[in-house]
Order: sequence, then C-alpha cells, then structure tokens
Amino acid sequence: MKNIIENLKEGFSEINLKINLKDLREDSLRFSISGESFFISLFVYREDKIVGSITANRDAERFMAVDMEKSSNGFKNLEDGDYRIAYLLYKSGDVLLKIEEAKSPIDSKGEVDIEKNEVKCRKESWYAGDFHTHTLYSDGKLSPEENIEVAKKRGLDFFSPTDHNFNQTKFPDTDLLIIEGTEITSKFGHVNVFFTNESVFEKNSVKGLNTEDWLLEVLRELRGEVYSINHPFMETYEFLVGDYDLEDLKFMEIINDPTYMTSLDAMEKALRAWDILLQNGYVVYGLGGSDSHLYPYEKYEKADYPSLLGDPKTFVFAKNLSKDEIKKAMLEGKISVSRENLLDLKKIGDSEFSMNLKENTFHGKKLHIELIVDGEVYKACENSLQVKLNFDENYHYVRANVRCEDGELYGFTNPHFYNLDKSEKKIKTWKELQDLL
Repeated sequence: MKNIIENLKEGFSEINLKINLKDLREDSLRFSISGESFFISLFVYREDKIVGSITANRDAERFMAVDMEKSSNGFKNLEDGDYRIAYLLYKSGDVLLKIEEAKSPIDSKGEVDIEKNEVKCRKESWYAGDFHTHTLYSDGKLSPEENIEVAKKRGLDFFSPTDHNFNQTKFPDTDLLIIEGTEITSKFGHVNVFFTNESVFEKNSVKGLNTEDWLLEVLRELRGEVYSINHPFMETYEFLVGDYDLEDLKFMEIINDPTYMTSLDAMEKALRAWDILLQNGYVVYGLGGSDSHLYPYEKYEKADYPSLLGDPKTFVFAKNLSKDEIKKAMLEGKISVSRENLLDLKKIGDSEFSMNLKENTFHGKKLHIELIVDGEVYKACENSLQVKLNFDENYHYVRANVRCEDGELYGFTNPHFYNLDKSEKKIKTWKELQDLL
C-alpha cells in the first residue's frame, strides 16, 4: 500500500482510503498524528460504521490490525474494503497525518472488552465512583492502568472513562467496575453518556459538532439513555443549547473538579439551577465528576491541592456492584456526592430525617449541614442533624448540602420528593432556566 501523508486542513474534512489486504506486507496500519497546538476528533468509517477513532491534543499513534487484539484502543480489526476518514481539527500550525503499513506492537493480553458486564461485589451497599474521568486517549495525561491505580488509592469501587468524543473499546482487567462512557464535546456543551458504547458520531457527522442544532438533535436521539450535562455553568465550557427540553434532563453534574480555577462559582450556579428545576417538579439528580486530566501530584494554577480522580466521589446505593444495578440505582436517585466521605441523609418514616457526618473537617475547615426544603435552607447544624418535618398536601422536596466554614461546597444528597403530582412546571427549556439565573 502506498503511504498517505496529509497536511490536515483546519475544520472539517474527509479522506478516502481503499484497503486490499493482499497488498499489505505488514499486519496493520499505523495512524500517526503530529503537530503543535491542535485538537482533533477523527473517525474511521467502513460501510458507515465507525471502526476506529482518535481524539488528541498532542502527537498520537494508533494501530489498526488484521487481528483485533493487536489493534489500538478505539479501533476494530482491519478488513478489505473502502474506508472514509472524517475529522474536525483546530490548529495553530501544521498538523500531519501519516497512514502507513507497520507491524503492530499492541498486546491486548490483560485487557477486556469495555462492554463486559459482571458482578464485582454481591453486597447491597453504597459504592463510591467517579462519573467523569479522562485518559491519554483524549487530553488526559494518565493511561487507563494509571487511572485504575489512582482510583484504588482514592477508595473507589467504579469509574467511567469519559474521553472527549472517543469510545474506549477495551480496558485493563480490574476488580473495579468500569462503566463505558464518552464525553460529547461541543462548543455548545459537554455531555457524558454512560452504559453504551455506541458512538453518536456513527449517525451524526462530526462536521456539525460545534453547532447548537447538531447537539440538540443528538440529545433528542439520546432520550432513554443515561447521560449527564457536565459543568453546565462553567465559563467557556457551559451548556448553551437554549431549546433543550427540560423534560429530557435526568442527570446534571453539580460538582466538577473543585480544584479548577472557575469551578467554585460554576458549582454554586449549578446548585441554584438545580433547585429551580426541582422547584418546578423536574426529577433531576445531581452527580459529581473529577474531570481528571492531570497526574495525581499536579495542581492547576492557583489551586491549593492536586486535581485528583475521585474528587469528588459519587456514591450510589445499589443491590450489587454491576452495571445493571448501578444504572438502576442511579435512575432511582440513590446518589450522594462528596469530596471524601459518604453523606447519607436518612429518611425515617414519612417525614423525619437524620444525618451524621463521618468527619468534622475537610482540609482543616469545619463542616456543617444545610437541610434544604423547597430550595431554601430550613436548618443548619454541625456534625449531626435530626429533624421532623410537617408537610401539607402541596409539592415539596428535601435534600441536604454540606459546606465548609468558608461556604465552599463539600457535598450534597439527592432529593426526596413529596406529592410530585402537585408540582407545576413553569419553565420548559434550558434558555428559560438560564434567564432565571
């Protein structure tokens, strides 16, 4: 096969490639991308099915082999046929793509299909996880193996690798539960999709990725899937799809990497928006995500502490540690989020609640509980909470925040609903929600 060397164009473009295995001297093709200051999402199609993808912001090398076990993560096996390569590129200098025959160095021993589903623990329990992480398969610095190592040190039971516009095909075998995921990354918002490895770019060309209509249509297609709107009010990365139907929203990321410079303000806006949604009777559950990109010893500018996978932790109370039960529990709202230890707002009987903090301080700052009723602080106390509420027949909800003494959010619990059928949805779209903020 004749080698292909392309100086890639800014924006969207396509390259056609015809493969005849008889013409190959080696067992695979090597895809190499090199340049300075760029970000690319590239997809390889065969008969309109994605058989390979690369997301990168630095030099990258991937292999597509006749034997899939020798193909890189994100790639299937190489076959005869016509291929189409579609990409969307942002760059400030030359970016080269080379496609050439090569002997694959990939060894998939010790890796499993990321869609593999098994029960990792059979106990009914709160399980700690992270629903927003990155690896070197997009713009993260850690390998999947290193992510697993950090997750274990952080005491996690599960996590989801959610690389930008990239679906993992395999992952190192581990006793942790790995939930397949991806982060749809558009100028109009970032959305994590879980429990499916079907790429949205199979039906929707990456050409339209950075348009509002494209993302709106994709979200309509995702009805029925489990997805979360990420850091919806973070400057530069906020969610901007004005016509998005709030009836479709089931999960929203409230705490996103609290060490990042713009996170604190964005988290408070997300909390306010969440309470507005709950006041309107929308059953939306809050998640947390570390959005981890760095080595565990690295800090962002002006940060006091490293940015870590598992900060925050999202706890899910499930019958066992499996994808099916974690998903089921999420849809039932059995979720709690904190920077470190579990926050459990226990419901006793119909309307009595209790909560005890497992730690009194975080990073040397005292913690206190805020009981939230219908969007307002009903009661604040240190260390423990015990309260009996008297509700009328109208709609109400109850949840809790835990804050540090300086007001910084440490964590939250998800809502208990009362008389949900009496609620009134006065807003319908994301734009209407934005206007109220």
